Amino acid sequence: MKDLFEKINIVEAMVVVVAGAALIICALTHQQEGMLALGGGLVGYLGAVVPSKVSNE
Repeated sequence: MKDLFEKINIVEAMVVVVAGAALIICALTHQQEGMLALGGGLVGYLGAVVPSKVSNE
């Protein structure tokens, strides 16, 4: 069980949850600029954080 908590970074999980919630709120209030900014930021953050499984052999 301890290994599971070591693999999950709480700060990164909270960033994704808060940005996702803000994206949903922008969608519900029809704020397209906010949706574009948050969506692009979320994709960029997840692309930088999630490690690639491709190996250079």
